[in-house]
Amino acid sequence: MQVPHPRPHVLSDPFDDFTPGMLRKILATPDSELKWYDYRHLLGPHLPAGTYEETVYFLPLAFDHAHAHADDALELCAPLIGYCSHHATALQADGLLESCRTLLTALLHHWTRRFRVIHFDEAGCRAKGWGLRHFDYVENAQLVWDALCELVAFRYHDDLPELFVHDLSLAADPVQAAWLLELAHQRRTASRVPDSLAIQAVLDDRQILMKAYALVRVEVMPDEPSPTYRTDVAKKLEL
Repeated sequence: MQVPHPRPHVLSDPFDDFTPGMLRKILATPDSELKWYDYRHLLGPHLPAGTYEETVYFLPLAFDHAHAHADDALELCAPLIGYCSHHATALQADGLLESCRTLLTALLHHWTRRFRVIHFDEAGCRAKGWGLRHFDYVENAQLVWDALCELVAFRYHDDLPELFVHDLSLAADPVQAAWLLELAHQRRTASRVPDSLAIQAVLDDRQILMKAYALVRVEVMPDEPSPTYRTDVAKKLEL
């Protein structure tokens, strides 16, 4: 994505939320050394350090950072999605909006390119100080779920998560089928749910979920490291 605005020399702090020293520190940091919190300061989506013209230079760098650093990406969901929504008109005028939409979709596919369950048995839970007999989570699951929620919440690009979930429901790929089931599991357990009837309809469709589960049972479950995850998910989804 080629941005037609140079790296700024000044950040105007339109909401008076930063000290001059903080702004100077961000600007003095080389592109290669910017951290997730720098991008949050620059892009917002609330109380950004500069105007669109001052900050859009950093947008491709923030996308690259979210792609390369999954551990930081959760902190960048709202800044990236919010920025691409709040500044959609300006991005369109600069010929960048479709590139942003493509990059947002690419992140969803990148984060779901593999399916990995992390399992804690009773001893592992005890070592963490958890009073549980076991605990499982899917790598990047919270990240993907939050991205879907943010895309719907900001509204401007809410067709992207709907299309993403719809495509998962049609896929014959076992990894994508596993992700569909995990999202359906999140739908029933997460405190926040995308306010999208289209997404909810897919994740509540028993026929779609049964088809995905049949594929996962053959192609994924034999190699799954957790002895409890799939049973728990199937129970929650009543499969």
